[in-house]
Amino acid sequence: MSFEIKTATAIGAAIATVLAAAPTIATADVLTFDGGACSGGCSNYASILQSYGDIAGQLDVEYKRSQPNGGSLSWWNVYSDLNGVAWGDPGGVSEVFLRPLAGFQVTLLGFDLGSYGGDNRSSQVTLLGGNGDVLGAFPNLIIGATHQSFASNLTRSDGIRIQWGPDAYDVGIDNIAFEVTAIPTGGIPEPATWAMMILGFGAVGTAIRTRRRTAAA
Repeated sequence: MSFEIKTATAIGAAIATVLAAAPTIATADVLTFDGGACSGGCSNYASILQSYGDIAGQLDVEYKRSQPNGGSLSWWNVYSDLNGVAWGDPGGVSEVFLRPLAGFQVTLLGFDLGSYGGDNRSSQVTLLGGNGDVLGAFPNLIIGATHQSFASNLTRSDGIRIQWGPDAYDVGIDNIAFEVTAIPTGGIPEPATWAMMILGFGAVGTAIRTRRRTAAA
């Protein structure tokens, strides 16, 4: 066997090993908060189903209002130029928790924020791991007639919490894009340090909206 063939064989084996250890990339899912987000279809003030966005055996999505009210988030038809958003309490902080189940990890790709009536509203965004460690924060945001889009590349096996407020009543969330993959065999470290959050304006998120998710059965 020639040296060239040996080299090609070694390279091929190395590539196969890497591919076997790498996670399977899933099609990006997007929580658009369409009519399937609420029981019997959505109308203003309707509650977001806790099952909306769940992937059986892989991911549980949780929607949380601030205390003491508790409960799920609510739905509204238009915030800024977004159609169908989730919102919470006046003066409170709301949360969407992407919680992967055993053997899986979730990557947050992006989301949008809009304001009620398109008026300028003050808010901030904090991203946390499932255990509460801060992954990134944007304080002193002003959300107006045009929604703001956030792009991300955060991957966690303990989940990712998106928190916004302190006026989650007048600021709503939409188009939460993510993907779920199996945790690689061999324990490749999570790229939590790869966090590169980019604050933009307009419809940056549209590039990753490859499939609209409805409520899981």
